[in-house]
Amino acid sequence: MTGQDRIIAMRRQGLRPACVWVSDYRCGTDDGLTVSLSSTDVPEQQDWRFLVGLTALVDGDSAERVRRITEACKAFAKRVISTTYCLTGVVDTFGLPCRAVSSIEDTEGVMTWRP
Repeated sequence: MTGQDRIIAMRRQGLRPACVWVSDYRCGTDDGLTVSLSSTDVPEQQDWRFLVGLTALVDGDSAERVRRITEACKAFAKRVISTTYCLTGVVDTFGLPCRAVSSIEDTEGVMTWRP
């Protein structure tokens, strides 16, 4: 897991982001709002204390991994909104596969959506 150090530093200064992105794939974390997990990270073994009192926005391609990350984050975060994506079979102009939202889950039930 990478990216949490910037959030921890922010919290030590008495600041808090409105939300934290928790992405189950490699992505940029320089914004100080994003945490990136690699495929080898075990969600249940990560230290999620930096999420205390915050909203976590979990996203990824694997419904099972997103569920596990969500459960791990729920122990500390005030609210968790998780989004699972699926491949559409379409490739974008950069040659990357396009994804579509396949489900959204919200611990507060406000933004829950399933097709």
